[in-house]
Amino acid sequence: KSGMAAGRINTAYATIPEYKQRIDALRAIAKIPIVLDLKGAQIRLMTEISGSGKRNKYGIGVDDQFAAGFQKGDIAFNYDISKELFPGDQIFFENGTIITVVAEKKERYILLKVIEAGDGYIRHGMGVNVPGKMFSDVPRLSSKDLGVIDFALAENIEYIAISFVRESEDVLFVKRELEKRSRGFTLPKIIAKIEDPVGIKNLPDIIEDL
Repeated sequence: KSGMAAGRINTAYATIPEYKQRIDALRAIAKIPIVLDLKGAQIRLMTEISGSGKRNKYGIGVDDQFAAGFQKGDIAFNYDISKELFPGDQIFFENGTIITVVAEKKERYILLKVIEAGDGYIRHGMGVNVPGKMFSDVPRLSSKDLGVIDFALAENIEYIAISFVRESEDVLFVKRELEKRSRGFTLPKIIAKIEDPVGIKNLPDIIEDL
């Protein structure tokens, strides 16, 4: 009644049965389209202490340095992106509130220097953005995303949103997955979320393939 145009559900959190519950609640009270927002294979920081199951947080300040490994270590990236990282590359955490630069690159980790410290803590699950980089070892969709696509088709969801779209192939990949899994269901429309400079640069091609 207040003008809500669509119901967006962020599939980075919760489970498919919970999405179903929310969709049913929305459809019971309003005839509005549903948007399922795919998490995508986002790069995140892990701070789980090896072998303990305990998630820690680490205090940081401007000019501090800390080591970050790849899939292993007390502070680590959830994907091995080491091949495409080099000294001088900037790495942003927590929606850009923490800014670091690669000071050194070792065989199993990188040393990061803090430029902006945000609220002063590195925590488990922080989002990572490396401007201008396309990481070949990071899949376009997670296994959970593929399950959400199957669910979206079965529920006749109107829109699928794709996070961190950087090139037209990101859109085409999702289109192929939808068509492959369609089994006669109506295909949802696609929303491309442009979230970094690479996506801006490739925007004309992305729009053309929507």
